[in-house]
Amino acid sequence: MATVSATAENKGKAPTFQRGMSESVIDIAFANAKMSEYLKDWRVMKEDSLSLHNYITFGIYSKKQPVVKGKRQAGWNVHKLDSATLKEKLDRCFAGKTKK
Repeated sequence: MATVSATAENKGKAPTFQRGMSESVIDIAFANAKMSEYLKDWRVMKEDSLSLHNYITFGIYSKKQPVVKGKRQAGWNVHKLDSATLKEKLDRCFAGKTKK
């Protein structure tokens, strides 16, 4: 996995596979260096999976919002909102309509 700069994210020695008295860690989660920064809380769950493989859980966390380069973020610019015009348009749109 060194040729693609991937690392195993498994933490601890909890078995990911159990069959009878046999157990091993055969299910491995890999991540590249960039993704590895965001992967946290990797663990094998104790909940019965009804399979020979145990459930694995982890979180992906980021301290900042993702940036999409070259694209403008969508949203409202409330500083440019003309509330009087908005009210007028809404009043006209709903004029004569009552709740039933």
